[in-house]
Amino acid sequence: MAKHTTLTSLFTAIADAIRAKKGTTDVIVADNFPDEIAGITAGGGVDVSGVTATAADVLSPKVIIDKNGVERTGTISTKTSSDLTASGAKVTVPAGYYASAASKSVSTATQATPSITVTTDGVITASATQSAGYVSSGTKSATKQLTTQAAKTIMPGATPKTAVSSGVYTTGDVIVAGDGSLTPGNIASGVSIFGVTGTYTGSSGGSGYIGSAVYAKRSSVYEIRFTVNTTNLIGFMMLPDEDIERVGSAITSLVYINGSYYWTESFIDSSYVGVGILKNKYMDIAIGTTTNNITITSDEAAFPNIQLALYPIYSA
Repeated sequence: MAKHTTLTSLFTAIADAIRAKKGTTDVIVADNFPDEIAGITAGGGVDVSGVTATAADVLSPKVIIDKNGVERTGTISTKTSSDLTASGAKVTVPAGYYASAASKSVSTATQATPSITVTTDGVITASATQSAGYVSSGTKSATKQLTTQAAKTIMPGATPKTAVSSGVYTTGDVIVAGDGSLTPGNIASGVSIFGVTGTYTGSSGGSGYIGSAVYAKRSSVYEIRFTVNTTNLIGFMMLPDEDIERVGSAITSLVYINGSYYWTESFIDSSYVGVGILKNKYMDIAIGTTTNNITITSDEAAFPNIQLALYPIYSA
């Protein structure tokens, strides 16, 4: 039995079907049925021409209808932490969909301790070889103990002395001692001592000479007396006897010339170290013209208990 018994019922049903497909409520006349039906887009009446998504925009294996009404399966793959790779300082994250946060652990390394070297030119270098890997923040230090030398005073001598050895770091001043008696007037003319050239030519009465040594020991720590010919005596040099074992190569001596005395250093045998007359003590020198003796007294204990030698100096 026919569903529609009149044309009006049939045309109304056709119009309603077209409006349902297109989603409109517009009045449609029967003459426009062919055009209206041709304008219906596939997909159940939904206009998909505005769809911009493609398979590359959709998670696999989801399916969409593209703008042409064609089913498309998504190509975006699902990824996890296991898909991440690390090489050195670089972590590679492949394209894809991550349903949750992803992370990748990288290899770690211990911070290297530097080593310190010192060249013969005094250049200090700290260097370290760092193994590959992530190094957490922190500080590494290293020390190197240098050979040190404390402050000291060098007494000049007849032979060279080493003030500071090679490769040694000084922790104080190294001083070369001076002596106020090292002046040209105290050095014989033509003789140079430590760069000071002497100008002393002797007394105006002519050239002089040094007599044979005489020996004596102290009568007390304050006095010593020598028996010597005092005729034409203009001075003397007093120092420890050469035959006494010494405690150093430089031996303190007392030189007396024309009424003035000077402290100096005598260098007799560099293989010994010796004792010397205690330096910088006030000396009272008495030369006897009738008793032929020289008496030397000090205001402080100055004479060691050893045999001292006195070399008289005479005018010509």
